[in-house]
Amino acid sequence: MKLIRTISLFLLTLALLNPSSAFAGETSMTEKLNEMVGRKLYVDPADIPGKIHTWKDVKKWYPARGKDPLRMSYPESLKGTGISEMVTVRLIITPEGNAINPKIEDLQNKELAIPAILHVAGLRFQVPKINGEPVYLSQKIKLKCSEDPDFGKK
Repeated sequence: MKLIRTISLFLLTLALLNPSSAFAGETSMTEKLNEMVGRKLYVDPADIPGKIHTWKDVKKWYPARGKDPLRMSYPESLKGTGISEMVTVRLIITPEGNAINPKIEDLQNKELAIPAILHVAGLRFQVPKINGEPVYLSQKIKLKCSEDPDFGKK
């Protein structure tokens, strides 16, 4: 059973590092992730109504809500390893403030891919708006992952 879980996590990690491949017929991986988080985390871009805006359109960064929301929980399996990393994730913020279609853009330790995506799936963002209307917004975030509570502080 542990081997099956390890293989499943490996396949999910591959999908997270290149989620666009999941829309090319490998829907089972995205369906599994959607099931894990209890909602549609990965959505076919063609199914998103309207334009996906960028910073150029809104001229504002929309933060995640909560106390230190960009500090992700440190995976149990990595405790004691000393691995610390800033994980860069591009995502789309929905008009409801949820994150969809997260894609890891910068990651050195692949063991952090699944925990990072699951963390992003639980974040709630300030709702992006243009002229008072909620919109979809593509945005990049950097997650802090470390056992050291001072990691990432300036």
